[in-house]
Amino acid sequence: MDNAAGAIEPAARAVDTHDGNPHSLLNTTRHLTNLRNNSPALRYGELVNIRSDASQLSFGRVSPEQSPSCRYFFGDGDAQPASRTRVLFCTVEPCRTGQEFAAEILDA
Repeated sequence: MDNAAGAIEPAARAVDTHDGNPHSLLNTTRHLTNLRNNSPALRYGELVNIRSDASQLSFGRVSPEQSPSCRYFFGDGDAQPASRTRVLFCTVEPCRTGQEFAAEILDA
């Protein structure tokens, strides 16, 4: 709820307002924090560049336990993961861009 000056009212920022919404910034941040805390590769892994061009930036984080990769898509296109990967996080559902930007974290 905005007030006359355009500022967001404190009640609109309250945790209980966003806690039940799985798409809220609060729950997205919780999900990503949990993903990082439970992934040795995301916490300590070596950075490996995979692809960098005008349409996509891809890199991996490699550790002895796992090697997830991150892909960022710019502009229109198909953001479907490779056939033997599991999507851990994606900014759009389903993971198809058709938009200006999409990001995903894949488990190899």
